[in-house]
Amino acid sequence: STTSTTSPALPETTALATTTTIRLEPVQIYFLSRGRLQPITIDLPPGSSPDQVADVLEAGPPRDIALDTLIEDGLIVSAIESGGVLTVDLDPTIFDRIPSTQQTEAIGQIVLTMLGSLRGIGQVTFTLGGEAVAVKKGNGQLSDVGEPLSYDAFANLLAAPRTSASPASRAPPTGS
Repeated sequence: STTSTTSPALPETTALATTTTIRLEPVQIYFLSRGRLQPITIDLPPGSSPDQVADVLEAGPPRDIALDTLIEDGLIVSAIESGGVLTVDLDPTIFDRIPSTQQTEAIGQIVLTMLGSLRGIGQVTFTLGGEAVAVKKGNGQLSDVGEPLSYDAFANLLAAPRTSASPASRAPPTGS
């Protein structure tokens, strides 16, 4: 005589997909449009570090946006905050490749990006290879060595705000 045994059917299992929502916050990253500083909004995780912001800036503008940058990969060696002032150390070899006529815009890109992206930062100072250095401000003048720079030092380099008014709806120029 033979005996047969049947195992009970095992229930089908379904893998449950889990999703993790990562909260992002908008930050302003500054690139160039015809030599003028133009912000774009990029979403980063809250509390992003200065190094993470530097990585985004060094990566350049998104390919589908017609903007340029003077900040190449490796230019920003470190960025350390102390008392609301961010000290950005630049690589001397890479910085020297930026034409002196464009260094103001490069410094402006860094200052405005850091101020527009990091909470608690009100000013930025620069070192070159670890040594405090003077940099060109938006008005073309040199800062003092190690001078903390604010948004106002580069506001004159900003691209004009875009208006949605059509040419026909603009007021005609007034004569003198």
